[in-house]
Amino acid sequence: MIKSTLFTLLLLFSTDAFSMIRAFQNSDCSGSSIPFASAGMAEMAHPGRFKSYLRDGRCFLEFPKSSSATAQVGIKVTYYFTNGSSVTKFGGSRSWRNNNPGNISHSDFTLRHGAIGHDGRFAIFRNPLDGFNAIKRLLNGGSYRNLSIADAIARYSPAHENPTSAYVRFVSNDLGLPSHTILNTFSSRQMHQMANAIVKFEKFEQGAVK
Repeated sequence: MIKSTLFTLLLLFSTDAFSMIRAFQNSDCSGSSIPFASAGMAEMAHPGRFKSYLRDGRCFLEFPKSSSATAQVGIKVTYYFTNGSSVTKFGGSRSWRNNNPGNISHSDFTLRHGAIGHDGRFAIFRNPLDGFNAIKRLLNGGSYRNLSIADAIARYSPAHENPTSAYVRFVSNDLGLPSHTILNTFSSRQMHQMANAIVKFEKFEQGAVK
């Protein structure tokens, strides 16, 4: 299960070769102070190329941007960076290997929202933050925003292949809202929380990086 600290991150800017993120809750750049998600983002850098440093009392993480990816389903995903390096993620959950914490299926939607590949079914994103933001954009889109929590989860995770009833109960309880609540009544914070609940239910379990 991914920790909530993932969502304290903000993508500040990108260049052709590098992306920069800031961990809001950090007061220094020591390993113990970097949230799980920051480490999860940093691991996408080529070993020895990841940089962390303080600026204005905050810890910044810099890593090469992945531009494409290839997958060996159930085993590994290899990311290729614009600086010519690569990194491979082994084990863990499929969502973790794919940087896709919501397990969103590959589609034109994911290609429009940061996907750089797929594993035959699910999209592969450049980093976990792009994958998380895609969940929120999907829920805010025309196919979901006028649905109730129950109907949205039934569409997101159909009963013929998932424990949809348990999924609805989990998300509803996590939000503290009845399952008939319509998504278009949500505040931005509630939408963020629903996306976070989806990540928890889908499970984002870390493996190894080489």
